[in-house]
Amino acid sequence: MDGRRSWGFGFGPSGSVDGLAVCTNADDPANDEKTTPLMVAAGVGIWRIGESPGSNVEALAAVKYLVSLGGDVKTIDLNGETAVHGAAHRGSPELIEYLFERGANLEMTNKMGWTPLTIAGGVYYPNLYEHYPEADAMLKKLGAKEPGTRRPIDAQPQQEGAPVRTPGKNER
Repeated sequence: MDGRRSWGFGFGPSGSVDGLAVCTNADDPANDEKTTPLMVAAGVGIWRIGESPGSNVEALAAVKYLVSLGGDVKTIDLNGETAVHGAAHRGSPELIEYLFERGANLEMTNKMGWTPLTIAGGVYYPNLYEHYPEADAMLKKLGAKEPGTRRPIDAQPQQEGAPVRTPGKNER
């Protein structure tokens, strides 16, 4: 192998994690950006639901499984991303709450200047404005205060026909 790692998750009919396959050529389970399988399962690196295997229910099951194997919810990758950033990108209040209950830092700022609250409140990523009201509400309920940095493009589009998307419940 050339230094890249890949992970696969399998889910049973009830949504339980049937297995986790980790393929790596080093002892470090993270990839070149130091993103761990737990972070990937939480949503780090996905652009929107549907582009990454698994629903938010399945992601929560995978994260719980990885935590049971010793996965650390506090890990930070080279982009400043944490599992809770991924959960915010997924728009999953349940996953955010689970990570918080296990010590995830809600105020961590990534290299874009975004906290999980910034992401849930809406950012232009990638080429589409994404806003997750339920995740935003959960982060605030859990005490998140740091709004992070918004680029001008991250402001919610105001013009008619602007590419704004609030995912439906079947995508979460």
